[in-house]
Amino acid sequence: MARTLFLGTAPSSVAAKPGTRGMDRGRVLLGCLQPGQTTAVYADVLGQLADRRHYLNSSGDKTADTTRFWFDTRANLRREMEDRKNRFDQKTDVRKKIEEVVKKLFASVSPFERVCRENELVIDARSPIHLRAKLKELYWKPGKPTVGAVAFWDDSMKYLYLPRLKSREVVANVVRTGAASKDFFGTAYGSTDGKYDGFAFGDGNISFNDTLLLIEPEADTQYAIEQKKLRTCPRSIP
Repeated sequence: MARTLFLGTAPSSVAAKPGTRGMDRGRVLLGCLQPGQTTAVYADVLGQLADRRHYLNSSGDKTADTTRFWFDTRANLRREMEDRKNRFDQKTDVRKKIEEVVKKLFASVSPFERVCRENELVIDARSPIHLRAKLKELYWKPGKPTVGAVAFWDDSMKYLYLPRLKSREVVANVVRTGAASKDFFGTAYGSTDGKYDGFAFGDGNISFNDTLLLIEPEADTQYAIEQKKLRTCPRSIP
């Protein structure tokens, strides 16, 4: 088999088209067969040679009839890769190197957290303007100008279309920052018959708990005006 390949693929022994190398599988087998022999034995040998010989190259699947085989002065890529792999011991060399690299990369934070931070998948700080934009886009609707602050935090842990904030405290911080201004949202601790309990607009001194509501700014302004009128209007004397 090796002799057939060597003689058949020598540059001066084949009248091939320019750029075509080697012999196809059928011609290799034909060059080896003797009367009364089957091709299966030689086909198996050809496959083993293609797997094991450094300088035997093939153009594709070694079992396909159109695949061409030839010897070359350069080792084939598969054998080269296997040789390089065998130079290293899996336990003492490869695993040790992997451990060293992993420890260096993730020395200070957990692997998943670091990857997520670098790809902005986990956010450890947020601006009130971003929070307001999400609330306006997804939560504040006509006739429903409020959303629970904790409900937003819970949703951010469940839904991929919301930013994944690192912790509840990150949400609390951005809510306190936003509540200190009248540009983002007002706050209250529940509502009854259209009246907000503990209403505040422009006051960041809040308690981040399950009752905290974030109120759309225009609704805040309107509510504040109405409350001021109620305080300034004289009460009717019966």
